Amino acid sequence: IQLPMEINPEMLNKVLSRLGVVPGWQFVDVLGFEEDVLSAVPNPACALLLLFPLTAQHENFRKKQIEELKGQEVSSEVYFVKQTASNSCGTIGLIHAVANNQEKILSRCNADPVFSLPPLTQLQWCLS
Repeated sequence: IQLPMEINPEMLNKVLSRLGVVPGWQFVDVLGFEEDVLSAVPNPACALLLLFPLTAQHENFRKKQIEELKGQEVSSEVYFVKQTASNSCGTIGLIHAVANNQEKILSRCNADPVFSLPPLTQLQWCLS
């Protein structure tokens, strides 16, 4: 049984380093969406992970979205893996953020080592 990965900038940046992300790309806390708060976020940015508590309202919204999206497929140009392990949403978000920005943030020598592995292996690698 794997424990969920701690989701904070320090831990996420350690994983980025292990993945071969070039220096300069990092996770930072975004404490609000007001203009003055966002002006402190380094630019450019290529991904945003939203961490929020699950509520009954969100669960109802999610179920409605699932019905509306039935039959649609994710573009082959978008890396997508469905979360199947509980408490792994931050890890899955990290995998999506890096995998969908490989050309921008990975050094050529490290491109695509983990993302060619099966999804569960990716998750286990990130948590190790």
